[in-house]
Amino acid sequence: IAFLDADDWWYPNKLEHQLAFMKDNGYDFTCTYYMQADAALNDKKEVHLPIHQTFSDMLKGCHIGTPGVMYNRHTLGDIRMPELRFAEDWGMWLRLVHRTGGIYCLPEALWKYRMTAASTSSFRIHTALDVLRMYREELHIGQLRAALLFLFRFVPNYILWKVAPNK
Repeated sequence: IAFLDADDWWYPNKLEHQLAFMKDNGYDFTCTYYMQADAALNDKKEVHLPIHQTFSDMLKGCHIGTPGVMYNRHTLGDIRMPELRFAEDWGMWLRLVHRTGGIYCLPEALWKYRMTAASTSSFRIHTALDVLRMYREELHIGQLRAALLFLFRFVPNYILWKVAPNK
């Protein structure tokens, strides 16, 4: 299963390269680097992700763009996104990482994230509430544990990503 948001763009060879990466390495859950682009799809900056992320890594935050993800439905089953307004993809990635032990990144930009005024909105209170809800529902934890996870894992990672997003 691969995903493509309506406002983003895959390179023509994305599916072939990523599928070969999965088959060659025996991976069931992968993502790729990507290019940030303007509204006309002119390249702005290549974004690198860690080559491997575990469940613990993913609790800190999610910078994996949905159009870069591919997973093997045949081996992992029919995994669906939780019904959340924000972080539904992150909730799904947590479900998949829990089953696979991690997500592996193909270090090649194979899609473009189209940056528009709507996509570059700043962090808002509804975003924080949705992250807390995602933690509670996906991890089956109470509000206090979700709040502590948010404050001590998510917020520091979010701040670092905003300061230096190409780590």
